[in-house]
Amino acid sequence: MIPLRSIFEACGIVVKWDDKKKTVSDVKGRNKLVLKADSKIALVNNKEKTLYASPIIINNRMYIPLRFVSESFGFKVKWSGDTNTVEINTN
Repeated sequence: MIPLRSIFEACGIVVKWDDKKKTVSDVKGRNKLVLKADSKIALVNNKEKTLYASPIIINNRMYIPLRFVSESFGFKVKWSGDTNTVEINTN
């Protein structure tokens, strides 16, 4: 789980927060992702997908499952267990 806004804005993803619904909408090009705090259901281009972990809010920041969201935007994710690092290729 990572804080959403700083990582995604660095990748060129537009992040919009709806405080009433506790949802975040992320848009990059034609790809749109909607996540709701404490829900394992996400909308990826208007299709429901199940998350392995619900997004959570800690200290007014939403934390999201990195792999699911990255792959939803077509990014390649590589985990190295030897060094406990993750590499995300946004090209």
